[in-house]
Amino acid sequence: MVLSKRISIQWSSEQAGELTDTLVISTPKCFSTDVRIFKEHYPYEKGNDSDSDAMDKIFEFVSMGTEIDIEGTNQVQFPSEVNLQEIVQAIKTGKSVEECKAPPDIGTFWPIDGSEDRKETGSMVNPATAVCTEYVEVWRSLNPAETTPDEEVRENHWKNKKEDTEVGVYTYNAKEDNHRGRLIRLGNWVQAVFYAYTNGKHELSVLRAYYDESSGQWQYLIRYGPYDFPDLGTLFDKESIDFGGVSWTRVE
Repeated sequence: MVLSKRISIQWSSEQAGELTDTLVISTPKCFSTDVRIFKEHYPYEKGNDSDSDAMDKIFEFVSMGTEIDIEGTNQVQFPSEVNLQEIVQAIKTGKSVEECKAPPDIGTFWPIDGSEDRKETGSMVNPATAVCTEYVEVWRSLNPAETTPDEEVRENHWKNKKEDTEVGVYTYNAKEDNHRGRLIRLGNWVQAVFYAYTNGKHELSVLRAYYDESSGQWQYLIRYGPYDFPDLGTLFDKESIDFGGVSWTRVE
């Protein structure tokens, strides 16, 4: 399980850079949520939405899925159940999301000399060009019990807590014929993705939040889309909950 922050991405021969605030949360059972929001829109509060704000203008990429280690290699495959690029393509073409499946996403991970960061190489669809392109990404693993929105603490480093502090994991899934969603809490961080197709309309909702232990309050960093997620203040003592017409079940 890990809270991962992307430090940079380099497409083919372009310069490395980072236009987004990207966090990926993955769990011991390999569930994941991946949210890459453009920095000029971060933090994002519900109510800033407008019909002219296409989701791909707010987010570079959003997905929920799983992470599968490919045995005998340093490669990981990332199958997705919700993928922003597929949703956008479906909207543009009038096709179903299933008809707009993106190519398989497989990354190869490498250590970086003199750094605790790691490098990922591979090829995937560049959101800016819609063309499958080679890339190099640099990722940083963070301690989800110590990292705050203002301060990064690396994985396996401890600042204010003991090293044997247990990091809580909660994963809730929602799935029906017309919608699917995942909400993951890892330590003090929550990230959730929800997709619905109703009345011929594709709808994406995204949540990112941080629990401030000093105040006992949740700090919402992203609240996007029409769906209101369950109340984080009361969710995590429940194994299942019906909220907003959606049934959420804890699977981890």
